[in-house]
Amino acid sequence: MESKNIISPISVLNDIQDKKIAPETLPKETRQLCAELLLARGATPSEIAELLKVSIRTVHRDLCDIKKANAIDRSPEFVTQHVGQLIGSASSIYSNLLKISNSKNAKCADKIEAGHKAWLVLKDLSLLFIHLGYLPNAPTEINANFNHAFAQAPDIDEVTNELSDLEGYISESNSVSDDVIEDVKHLKSLLTISQVSLQIKSIHAQIQENEK
Repeated sequence: MESKNIISPISVLNDIQDKKIAPETLPKETRQLCAELLLARGATPSEIAELLKVSIRTVHRDLCDIKKANAIDRSPEFVTQHVGQLIGSASSIYSNLLKISNSKNAKCADKIEAGHKAWLVLKDLSLLFIHLGYLPNAPTEINANFNHAFAQAPDIDEVTNELSDLEGYISESNSVSDDVIEDVKHLKSLLTISQVSLQIKSIHAQIQENEK
């Protein structure tokens, strides 16, 4: 909620706790700010009513007003901004996980776990985009311009080397879960498919060049 005057619900609640303010004398707007903060802290409507010295019906009305005040109009601009924020946040998390995975000072188990988590970030983000309609449910040719994107993807040789390093870490570690091993196998199968795809494109390009 927004207020014309700067009111700190934290200070108000502290004053109530120190008995400097009688909660039943709070203006409606201040009371609702306090109720919103208490709700965010995990308080139930009954607990809010008891602390602010109001009826449970008053608390429910306040919470309803809070929901209306915090409502966001659905618009194309909001959707694109929210998606852009998701990509930015996921990209930051992904990069930080890769730093851990490639760190010389990190333990072998931590490197494996970070690599696994990085893969899950990409996987979950892709599933979310499929659900939102930004990606297809089945493989298809797409021509699209992305205003937000991850850093330029590495080439196939670099990915192959990284996967080999990851397999080396796994072979040296005794604390790798079966889920991680299965994910690595899946990555390896995807890498094989990508390599075959590149070879097909290369052969196709050679055929076209010879036909000229």
